[in-house]
Amino acid sequence: MEALDRRALLVFNRLRPMYLFKSLSDAELVELTRKLERLTPDPAKPVIEQGAEPSETAGLFIVDKGRLKLTYLNHPRTQTIEPGDFFGGEIFLGQPTYTFSFSPQGETGLLHLKREDVEALLTEHPAVRVALQLMHTTRRWLYSRPWEWIAPNENVYLIAQRHVAVLWQRQIGPLVGGVVAIVLAASLSGLVGSIPALWVGSILLALALMWGLYVYVDWGNDFYVVTNQRVVYVEKIVLLYDSRQTVSMNALSSVASGTGNIADRLLAVGDVTVLTLAKPLNLQAIAYPQLVAALVDEQIGRSKTRTREFEVNTLKSAIRDRIAPPLSKPKEERPTTPAKVEVKTKASTPALGAQLRQYFSFQLRYDQGDTIIYRKHWWILLNDIGWPSAAMLVTAGLIGVLLTGPLEREGWALNPPALVVALLVIFIGLAGWWLYEFEDWRNDLYMVTPDQIVDVYKKPLGQEIRDSSTLDKIQGLRSERTGIIGRLFNFGNVTANVPGKVFTFDGIYDPLSVQEDIQRRIEAFKARQGRAEALRRREELADVLSAYYLATREMNPDQKPGV
Repeated sequence: MEALDRRALLVFNRLRPMYLFKSLSDAELVELTRKLERLTPDPAKPVIEQGAEPSETAGLFIVDKGRLKLTYLNHPRTQTIEPGDFFGGEIFLGQPTYTFSFSPQGETGLLHLKREDVEALLTEHPAVRVALQLMHTTRRWLYSRPWEWIAPNENVYLIAQRHVAVLWQRQIGPLVGGVVAIVLAASLSGLVGSIPALWVGSILLALALMWGLYVYVDWGNDFYVVTNQRVVYVEKIVLLYDSRQTVSMNALSSVASGTGNIADRLLAVGDVTVLTLAKPLNLQAIAYPQLVAALVDEQIGRSKTRTREFEVNTLKSAIRDRIAPPLSKPKEERPTTPAKVEVKTKASTPALGAQLRQYFSFQLRYDQGDTIIYRKHWWILLNDIGWPSAAMLVTAGLIGVLLTGPLEREGWALNPPALVVALLVIFIGLAGWWLYEFEDWRNDLYMVTPDQIVDVYKKPLGQEIRDSSTLDKIQGLRSERTGIIGRLFNFGNVTANVPGKVFTFDGIYDPLSVQEDIQRRIEAFKARQGRAEALRRREELADVLSAYYLATREMNPDQKPGV
């Protein structure tokens, strides 16, 4: 590789981690670096405007510094284009006009590759065209669906489905079923007549078509999403299953890709595995696995870079504050005020009605201070109290019948008072059974505090078991709704993977929202940890600098301060 000057080396270091240029060797990337020109766009004007036709020299843009905002029509969602991102490549994919608008957010530095150079690059390296297509398809997917669970400040870099070969493989069954329906109808026409055979064939063919449509919808509901914060696998099975598995980007240790056989290599389909300290996440049967792995690896590197830059900036700030402390006004002495005398009052006891309402509360999610508390779904409760409730209804009905008068059967009369007393005793026992099951449901709690998740398992007449884990140990989250009942009533499970253990919130309402609650608490907890660690480092550095300053003053007592 030829020697580069400092500016060219900075550009080379900017381009090398990009998955867009993964297929280029170092020498080819150096040659590409020399073709790039630097641009400083006007902050008041968009670099690219949606619907505009590209100029003859318009090419590919790469962000070197600063940020831009991506917008689409009047859609409320925006994306932040950061250093290392690229845009403007859709015109090389057959698009006559630009699909999105890109506007600078303050001072921005861009790297521009001219049209003829981009076309030559695409000819020599088809993988670059694939990368441009992946990004364009991702942005189209982003604005074609709601994606409520993607945060407003979350930048999306990949939205992909399983390869279309998987769809055709799954359509073999419906296709065979359709052929069998046609052959069977033709065979039956000579035995039972054309009309009955046509009806049988039509019904079987309709079932095969419905099967094929179900397979297509099922294939189209599964997505792999890569953002600057996490990797997500969205899986849906129509009327049966709905889950979203999330792995935080700063929890990823490495990424690997592979293909199964020669056919997979010819079709450019394979698996991408993102590794964590806990269970890995597999992106199965995805197109261009090596390119997707490079994309994830780039985002892992960016996440580490952001963390490192934050730490460096924190240390620099501490050094500046210690060496040259900011001027501050002397604290004004405030007049002292007599301390308030606290008068202890007896806590008021809630009324009996309020206590009963609180006890028989069927809230499935409620806040208690900074803690979010979840209970199992009502369907779980109905399964638990179903038998005692039915038995209580039958017993109450018998008591009502007996109270209307004596029952006579075959010449002898039953004694209503004795039976009523016996049934009342049975009813009280059933009520105790009902209360036991209700208390058992009420005592099983799942809690998310600002720093941990807690699973409380308590039997009414048994021991209480509390299991907890701090939020920073969670390596991945998974939510799912299983079965038709779970889909209809929107309840399921949320699984949190921690090293050596799996936490499962069973049978909770709206598991997708619970997963988002935990994810937000994880991010907030890690942000607090980062601030606390930065504060600790500042304090340590301040102590070191203070000791150094005092030592130098003792060694040179005649030296003036600041010299």
